[in-house]
Amino acid sequence: FYLDWIARHRALGFEPIMGSGVWTWAHLWYGRDITERTAGPCIQACRKVNVKEIFFTMWGDDGAFCEYDSALAGLAWAAEYSYAEKINIENLSARFAAVCHADYNESLIPSDLAVNLGWTGVYEILWDDPLLGLFWHNAKLRVPDLWTDSVERYRRMREKLENIKIKSTDGGDLQYALVLVKFLEKKVQLGLKLDSVYPSRDKAGLKNVLDQIPSLLETLDALDAAFRTQWLRRNKPFGLEVIQIRLAGIRRRFLELAQRIGELLEGKITSIEELENRPQIPLSAISGVYHRLATASDHI
Repeated sequence: FYLDWIARHRALGFEPIMGSGVWTWAHLWYGRDITERTAGPCIQACRKVNVKEIFFTMWGDDGAFCEYDSALAGLAWAAEYSYAEKINIENLSARFAAVCHADYNESLIPSDLAVNLGWTGVYEILWDDPLLGLFWHNAKLRVPDLWTDSVERYRRMREKLENIKIKSTDGGDLQYALVLVKFLEKKVQLGLKLDSVYPSRDKAGLKNVLDQIPSLLETLDALDAAFRTQWLRRNKPFGLEVIQIRLAGIRRRFLELAQRIGELLEGKITSIEELENRPQIPLSAISGVYHRLATASDHI
């Protein structure tokens, strides 16, 4: 692909300058896997046909919610690969420590946060509504074990982050990453439990879901505070309100879920309509932007 398009641009009569990407868009943390799978072949192609200049972009689609300092690991990797035909991890780690004052391997721990379903891109479970589950149900239809696997992935990340001594935020705020992973783990665990107990109206199971929500909200509040800290460390305050409004909305929707379960257990209602409407056939693609995951309505 890259060789073909370099040739097409040269055929126009101009020497191309290549713009590749260190993935920050649609990611909560630097996306190592997709960066190395796309920028790697791009660098190889440029080297093969002697493209003289390449630069690496970082985008902020849909609210710029990525922890951008985490992308320093990706920039270090891209620079190393641009000047060396084969990555030497020891050299890369030493350079990263010298320049960024952080541990390269530790900075990469949260880089597997994204859910990659292999069709149109990478999306985050963070924005998915806990009652509607637009992303949740469609993803589950495509990959039945996705959410049980995700819980394990988040658990492993959490344990790794808990076991390191976080010294600085220079390679990305790992304390923020830890809180984020904790919330995602709890959210997916609760979703799995709800899926298992709601269809049979298992009262004990539903009560267990209800009992999990206060702890989840406590972690969500900690996430809100941690996100504010890492945002203001490197940004002006403008734009912070976008993510705070989203997190507050997620909080309110979990409160709504708790209220509806309570009403069901008390016999005030016989069903939770949002949980009844589950897709039978997955959509061919799901938009990863917030307003397409939080609601099926255009009015948001």
